Amino acid sequence: MPWTTNLTRPIILDNGTELVTFKDAIEALINGFARTTDRAATERAIELQVKANNSKKASDIEAATDQIERVLRPRELME
Repeated sequence: MPWTTNLTRPIILDNGTELVTFKDAIEALINGFARTTDRAATERAIELQVKANNSKKASDIEAATDQIERVLRPRELME
């Protein structure tokens, strides 16, 4: 299953990495998974990405993008 679906908006990490696709976001989530204390939120982000990648609905993509930001922001990975 290709993960080339674009996020609603790019997410810029503090190291300058730009997350544009679900593939980019999954890699960032996996790389930071060991550092998170909120595994449920990370798992939810991945679930929403799977749903959005399959449905391609704008509302699903928006929900997934929002959840990815919720997970990454507290880890101070985002600008």
